[in-house]
Amino acid sequence: MRDELLGRWPMARDAVHAANTVQVIREPDILWRYEGECHRTLVGLFAATEHLTAGKITLQPGQRW
Repeated sequence: MRDELLGRWPMARDAVHAANTVQVIREPDILWRYEGECHRTLVGLFAATEHLTAGKITLQPGQRW
C-alpha cells in the first residue's frame, strides 16, 4: 500500500522515483556517445557507476571494434 501518496500523486512522482533502488532503463534513458579515434563507434551506456559500466554497441558487417 502506498497510502502516503494519496493526495500527492502524481506530484510526488520524482520523490518516489528518487527513493527507488531499482530502475527500469528504457531506450530513451540510454546515454549515447562515440568511442574510438579512427573508427568511431556509437556506444549506448545503460549504467556507469564506480562499480559497473554496462552498455551496448552495434557493429556493422566487417566493422572492427
